[in-house]
Parts: sequence; structure tokens; C-alpha cells
Amino acid sequence: MEQKDTNTEEKKKINFLHSLRGTISNTVSIAVALDIVIVLLLVVPGFSAAISNQAKNNMLNVAEAYANAMDNALAHEDGSDTLYEELLGNVTLEGVGSAYIYMTDEDGNILHHPQADKIGTQATSSVIQEVVSELGSGNVPANDVKEYEYNGSKKYVAYAVMDNHSIIAMTAEEDEIRSISQSLTTRAIIVAVVLVCISMICAYSVALRIAKPLERMAGILVDTSRFHFRPNGNMDKLYRRKDEIGAISRATHVMRKNLRGIVGDIDEACEQLQQNTDQLKESSNEINTVCTDNSATTEELAASMEET
Repeated sequence: MEQKDTNTEEKKKINFLHSLRGTISNTVSIAVALDIVIVLLLVVPGFSAAISNQAKNNMLNVAEAYANAMDNALAHEDGSDTLYEELLGNVTLEGVGSAYIYMTDEDGNILHHPQADKIGTQATSSVIQEVVSELGSGNVPANDVKEYEYNGSKKYVAYAVMDNHSIIAMTAEEDEIRSISQSLTTRAIIVAVVLVCISMICAYSVALRIAKPLERMAGILVDTSRFHFRPNGNMDKLYRRKDEIGAISRATHVMRKNLRGIVGDIDEACEQLQQNTDQLKESSNEINTVCTDNSATTEELAASMEET
């Protein structure tokens, strides 16, 4: 019964979660995942704000640059639809499809717009109307970027006031600018997932390089526990390793060699004991034979004495 239990224990497989491979793989994967999650939680909110601020700054830079360009052009010629179209007709903001630029006079009347039917109409942006109001009161507001609502959607508008108090404005949908940061966030998450997968594969590979020799070592120790000392090809490979596993293998090799010597000595002692037992048995048989002969002789002598 005890032998059966021992064999069962030897053949019992180790669950992956409890194995060295599972422990190393899970520990590394969880650590990398936690690091990435913490980085995302700390970086993404600020990253989204940075993207929005960068887009606003770009819009303001474009508005100011074309306001300066228009000031320079109007210094040499009168304003016209041709001039406005030449300078402002193809202005866009890279990566923001909803962005466009338009121009109004100091009263808010649109002088140039991508939609031709709006030329000559009053600018509907509340921000531009505020700027026009400031100009009407004799104040020249500083160039800036502000938010406003138009038809239920939020928009950004960057404006720059020209020397003649005309206004160059660039506007863009807030949702599109936010979608850029969301898209980059999604990419960051995808990259994070890929990195976790790669770390899991690397961790498993490293764990396998550690655990596989130990599994072979366990098989050798099982053979040793059964007093099977036959040569093992795995032992030769492990013996030549220069790491800790190699040191364990060499120590195991010495142990097996010593155990083999002990078992050999026991076998020799058993043979010697068997020989002594056989000799003792032969001596016992001889003594028994002699005793039997003496008993017969005694009986004969007793019979002869009775006859006399």
C-alpha cells in the first residue's frame, strides 16, 4: 500500500498555475500589465488635454500667420475676392478635416468663406460677435482661441485682428479634435495589449528554460528513489550546464554514484551472508548426520548389553 502511494505521488502532475512556469509567467505578465495600466491612467488624461491645447495653438498660429499675410498684401493692393481666395482659399489644419478659415470686416460681415453663399452675411459665431462688439467700442481684443456652440455642437474658433480691424478666424469641431486624442489613446491601449502579450511569451520562454531542466532533474531523482541507477542521457546534458541547475546536477551525480556504491556494498554483503548461511546449513546437516549415527551406535550397544 505504501509503495502504491509513493508511485502515485511520483506520477502526480503539477498544475500549471502552481508550476514554476506558471508562477514566473503570471508574475511577469501581471507586473507588466499593472505598469502599463498605471502609465495609461497617469498619462492619457494629460495627453488628451495636451492634444487639445496643441490643436488650439496650431489654429491660433494659422489665424495669426494669415492675418499678417493679409496685412502685407493689403498694404500693396485693395482687398478683393480674388485676393482673399488666393491667400485663404486652400488653408486647412492637418489632421482636422472640419477646420476652415474665413475672414470678416470690423462689423462682422463675412468677406471670405469656404461656402460662397455665406459671403456678405453676418458671422454667426458668438465669439466673433463679441470681438466685433469690442472693436465697436474702441477696444482691440488680443488674439485668442475660444469655445462656442453652433447648432448644438461645440466648436473652437481662433481669431486674429488685422491692422484694419478685419478678422481672420479659423474654426474646427471640438468632437473631431477630441477624437484625435481618443484615437491615439486607443492605439496606446492596443500597443499596451501587444506589449503584455509579448511579455507573456518572453516570460513563458524564460520560465520554460528554467523549468524544463528541473523537470528532467525530477525524473532522474524519481529513478534514484527507485534505486534505478542506469545511465541517463538527460544527466549528461544537465551535468555540463554552468548555472545553478548544472551545480545541482553535479551534486546529484555524486549522490547517485555514492548510492550506487552503497547498494553495491549491500549486494556484496547479502551474497556473503547467503554464503555463510549455506555453510551454516551444511554444518548443521553434518552435525545432524553425526548425531543420528551416534544414536544408532548407542542403540546397538544397549542391545548388546541386554544380550549378555
